[in-house]
Order: sequence, then C-alpha cells, then structure tokens
Amino acid sequence: MNFKSRFLKKKVITYLKKNKKFLYFKNYSLHDAALRQYSLELRNNQSQDLRQSFLFFKIKNFLFDIILIFQNLIFKLLKKNIDGVIFVNNKYKMNLVNELFLNSNLSLGVIAKGFQYKKSKKFQKLQTPFFRQKVNAKKFQTLIQELLIFEKICEFYNPKFFFSIEGDSSSEALIAEICREKKIPHFCLQHGNNSPFIIPKNLKYGLKKFFYNFIYLSSSKTHVNYLKNIGLVDKFRIYNRRILKYNLKYKKNIIFCFSPVIPTEGLPAKEYLNIIELAHLIAKKYPNLKVILRPHPKNGDKIIKDNIQFLHNIKIEHANETTLSSAFETTLVAFFFNGSSTIMDAISHNTIPIILSHDKWYNFKLFRKQKIGYFSNNKNNCLRFLDKVLSNKSLQKKHLKKIESFNKRHFYKKDAKNFKETLEKNIKLKAFK
Repeated sequence: MNFKSRFLKKKVITYLKKNKKFLYFKNYSLHDAALRQYSLELRNNQSQDLRQSFLFFKIKNFLFDIILIFQNLIFKLLKKNIDGVIFVNNKYKMNLVNELFLNSNLSLGVIAKGFQYKKSKKFQKLQTPFFRQKVNAKKFQTLIQELLIFEKICEFYNPKFFFSIEGDSSSEALIAEICREKKIPHFCLQHGNNSPFIIPKNLKYGLKKFFYNFIYLSSSKTHVNYLKNIGLVDKFRIYNRRILKYNLKYKKNIIFCFSPVIPTEGLPAKEYLNIIELAHLIAKKYPNLKVILRPHPKNGDKIIKDNIQFLHNIKIEHANETTLSSAFETTLVAFFFNGSSTIMDAISHNTIPIILSHDKWYNFKLFRKQKIGYFSNNKNNCLRFLDKVLSNKSLQKKHLKKIESFNKRHFYKKDAKNFKETLEKNIKLKAFK
C-alpha cells in the first residue's frame, strides 16, 4: 500500500471513530455505507454534496417537495406486482443483468443509479424520487435519505428478494442492512473483489461482514474459500460457470485491460500513456493481429481516446458494449497492469495473461506458483515472452493446457448449483422458463 493509500485509510478510520454515535439509524447500521461513501469521496477529493451547484440543489429539493405532496396519489398509480428488486449502478452491470434474467418468468423492478438504460418489457423501472422521505439528521443525511427510500420501496413492493452485482457501493451496504433486518434474501453476483491470485495483502479499509446474507458468489473454489475464511460472508451458494475448452482456431487477438485512473487503487494518467505507447508498439510489430484496448468501466476512456493513434489493427472495446466473455473468446493474450478480478475472467476463458506491474499491494504468489501466464515488473521481459508465445504454436498449447488444468482444479463444475436453481430454491418460485 503506497503512502497516499495509508494516509486515506487512516482518515477514513478516524472519521468513522469520530462519528461513531451517528452510525446507527433506527435498527440499521450505517457503518459500512459510510465507510464506502467517505472512502470514495476522499479518493476523488470531493464531497458528494459539493458536486452539485446550489441552484441545482434548490431546484431538486423544490421538485421533491412537490412529489411529497402528491406521494399518496402516486403510490395508487404505481404497479405493485414485483417479485424481486434489482439494484444496478453501472451500464455494463445492466448488460449482465439482461443476460442473467433473459428467460425469466419473474416480474422484476430495477433501481438504476447513475446511468440511463432503455426501458425493457422485462423490467419495471423503479423511480426512487417517488419514494423520497423527509429527513432531519445531523450527520450522514444523504445515506439516511437513501436508506429510507430503499426501505419504502421494500415496504411498498414487498419483494421476495433483492439482487445486485459486486455489492461494492454504499447503496448496496444500505440494501444489505434492510435485507438483514427484514430477512429478505439478497443475492449478489460477486465475481471480483479478490480473485485466486491477486489477494491484497491488506483488505481494503478493514472491511468485515459487509455481505450479511449475500449468497451468490464466484465459481472459483480458491476465491470462495478465501472469502469464507476471513469471515466476509456468512452463507453463500456457488454459481456454476461452465468450464470452457480452449480452441486455438479462434484465439488470435491481444487485449489490453486497463485499471481505473485513481491514485490509490488504479493507474495514474502517466502510466496510461505508457500502456497506450506499448499497445502502439505491439500493433505495429504485429499488423496481422488485432490489438484491443479495453478501458475500465469507471474511467480512463478519455485519456485513451485523446492519445490513441488509430492504426488499422487497433480497436477500443467498451465494457458497456462488449462483455468479458465475448472479449476473451477470440483473445490469445491479455495484458494487465495491476491486480484485477479480470485476470480471473481471462483465465476462465482460456486466455494467457501477462501482468506488467510494479504494485506491491497485490499478492501474486499463487499466480507464480501455478505458472499461469507471465508476471514481471520489466516491460522488455513481458515483450520477449509475448514474442515467444506468438511465434510458437506448441508454446501456446503448453500454456493453454496449464490454464485448462488450473480451471478444472479451481472452478466448480458438476457439483455446483447453477444460477436458476439457486434463485428458485431460495425464493420458492419457478423463476425461469
């Protein structure tokens, strides 16, 4: 952990200790939600409330006051037939929700926070402003306001379950509190956080028991056992992800997977420029291969667009448009520059990872021991490995066989419950066709 990370972590802990008496509202704990919100604001160096102009703030509050006057009438007009509520805070996560619930028989409501998506017949969009409540609080007013909105939604629709992806936001911490209190199953598709070979040496901000009854996790045995051992989950089911056999016929592309541009967990802007330069170098050297740049869904897209030289074989693919499965299906080698859960996705889709990283925050011991792909903090070493792999079919097969063997040992297969069975068993409904 670098100096800035340690400094920000200390500020977060000090802030929570100082405001300890305000960390409970009704029977709900605000601790995990406050931890996540304050950590995010510190990293972005701005307060959530300061991002809006005073005029915008006044207009918004005026509109909310009008809604409160007509709230009972609005409630009479809303449809109440909802089996489950899905919370999504990112467009690329919404793409995954669409995929998971493609053949669903359920009536589902979606809370979309921070992005717009096309209205679908499958989902009813839940408008959170309609459920706004008046709040008088000295501290954590924004969090308490959101908590009351989720509570009102829960009481109005009486859903049989909540569903979210990754569960890494302050909103999901609040939803988890409501689900714990009201004993409602809260499913969380948790594919990331700590993958088999990138476990951070220090868990971010001392997070404990965040998931409560989040019970839907990654298919990796190593990952699940780790989460269980450190007490991060109380109970869980395993999602069955099909183990794919590699096919060299379709494996040709090279992909660059970017971390977000943030100082404590991602990559600085200068490092982005170095990676783009590396991508150009490889694209020129291998004009017959497609070189794909995949920005992180959080940010970094602008830096890439402003600095990319569009050669005929360079392409930008966005997470909002291309799923990880599609991205890795035709990819032979994936470059990474930090610890990322996407490394696990690459390996589970039989893609050879090359990790070029100086970051000592992540623990790559298992990665090195298993000899899956290549790890170095030296750019030239990584390029030499890439040259060897691309020029030698037998070496490609050797690495892909190692990856296939690793997947069989570390990922669940026949003994795992799949997503449909897990959901139907817990909500006691025939959820899918």
